[in-house]
Amino acid sequence: MLGYFQHHDNIFIDNSKIPNYTVSPIFHGLSDHDAQLLIIKDINLHSQGHYVYITRNINNYSINEFKISLSYETWECVFSLSNNPDVDTLFNSFLNNYLMIFHNHIPLHEFIKRHNHTSWITPGIKISGKHKRFLYLCTRSSDDFSLKKYYKQYCKG
Repeated sequence: MLGYFQHHDNIFIDNSKIPNYTVSPIFHGLSDHDAQLLIIKDINLHSQGHYVYITRNINNYSINEFKISLSYETWECVFSLSNNPDVDTLFNSFLNNYLMIFHNHIPLHEFIKRHNHTSWITPGIKISGKHKRFLYLCTRSSDDFSLKKYYKQYCKG
């Protein structure tokens, strides 16, 4: 007597990060085990290999230039509104002028940081690799049998 065996596949999804998905079986007729199709909708894929960072280059020079520009500012745009009792208008006028100077001297800079695909290489592996290369170069130009034997043993691990 032949029976139909239904297999259950587990798919684990973090609903807080991937809220919009569907799972459905694919009936292919090749075996009693059907494939499962996971469709993730509206997903943002990050570019593999590099990340874009936005930062400000704040250094002594940019800070001094910013201070000098502030010292030369007359703030006429704020004081001309002195007959205006609206504090919000006065503040916004001041803030707009201040931010214009700030962004002029300390602008945003975008830079790309490449992903390090060799992050798994530990300092110990690097040192071992340098030592192995050093031994190879020594044995290549030497007729010392014991050195060549040591190199072969070192390479075996």
